Amino acid sequence: MEDPLMEDLVVKLFVSKSSLSRNQFFAYLVRKGEISKGELEKIIKKEKIFRTRGALGGSFFQAKNNIRKSIYTLLLLFYLGIWSDKEEKAILSLIKGLKRVKDTSNDRKSDVASYVIEIIENMI
Repeated sequence: MEDPLMEDLVVKLFVSKSSLSRNQFFAYLVRKGEISKGELEKIIKKEKIFRTRGALGGSFFQAKNNIRKSIYTLLLLFYLGIWSDKEEKAILSLIKGLKRVKDTSNDRKSDVASYVIEIIENMI
């Protein structure tokens, strides 16, 4: 059985399409306090990740760098005018929509995730 977080279809899909590895994603959640120590211990036992605190720290460092680089990339595209109001509105709309979808049933999440991916693919 998977951990509850990764049972969420949207989370699973977005992690697979993000610039974060699964370990980096978990390390970021741990350091941000989104996963409890008990949940982390279950993940560690099941997946044999983060065998040391150094491994957890290294994954967190890589996650922060990947996230930071992604943000700089977006800012660069907006600054150069490559992306404009259309993309800005699309991003803000996606963010607001995802906040509403977070607590929806899994059968609807598949449609939402497909729609989000289609918008993103059309942006780039």
